[in-house]
Amino acid sequence: MKKLLLVVVLLALVAPMFIKGPDGKPIMDFSDWLPSAPDVVETAAPTQYFRYRDASGNWQYTDRPPAGVEYEAVEVDTSVNNMDATVLPQPASDTSAGEPAPGLAGYVQNLQNAKQEAEQVQQLMDDRDAQLEDALRQSQ
Repeated sequence: MKKLLLVVVLLALVAPMFIKGPDGKPIMDFSDWLPSAPDVVETAAPTQYFRYRDASGNWQYTDRPPAGVEYEAVEVDTSVNNMDATVLPQPASDTSAGEPAPGLAGYVQNLQNAKQEAEQVQQLMDDRDAQLEDALRQSQ
């Protein structure tokens, strides 16, 4: 019984290579059994960006020149990314990560720790913004 099942499966796999289709060629070919690479279309990233300041004074970036505002064209080398990662500072003590101190004093201490950490994060963001501004100035 197992041999008969094996023969039927083999015939089912091989038969399409011999059965002719409407065009006179076999329905399947050996290449149909091989995996094919997907058709990948690589889209190149734009090498020129435009930046301008909005009404709030914030920098805005776009790949098309904005209409009605003064803008700067920025050339970018898309083959490299040489900005180092930012290292986050470690907390000064374990009190902010551990159990809060009892009572109102502990609550106030936790608020002060949270404020200090927020100020550190703001400083990191300011430093990162300055690095980006320097990189953009150097690329022009």
